[in-house]
Amino acid sequence: MGDDSKSGRTQIVIAVIGMVGVLGAALIANWGKIVGRGPHTPREDHAVAQQSATTTPQEGAERRTDVPAKTEGERTYKRMSFGFNGCSAKFGGVLRGVTEEEMVRRASAANANGFAFQPSLGFGTLLIGEFPKDCKSPSDLSWPLYLRQ
Repeated sequence: MGDDSKSGRTQIVIAVIGMVGVLGAALIANWGKIVGRGPHTPREDHAVAQQSATTTPQEGAERRTDVPAKTEGERTYKRMSFGFNGCSAKFGGVLRGVTEEEMVRRASAANANGFAFQPSLGFGTLLIGEFPKDCKSPSDLSWPLYLRQ
């Protein structure tokens, strides 16, 4: 009976460790939702507010989606009101520690048709090839998407 008791305790300890691991991973993955930070950050809103001062929103459009990003030479990149989750779009490697302006410069220099940029993390990636025009997912399911206009 002593061996059965130890075996049962071992199984319980392993189950508790597994449960703590799963709960910890879920907590980390949803930290922004738990502490009240939604998909958009104050830093991102500040950048859009600065851009809105120099552009006129289209009537009926959301403030965040009708503002062109920056223009580099003749290329203008606009933040889309949709995302790319589940699309067949191809992106390059993730660039870390970049700004929106730097992503516009890089996309322009590479003659890219667009890029994805996560402002709260400072991560970006260039679109490789064309963006599939028929693919639009909810914008909160992916990083903000910018396409060349």
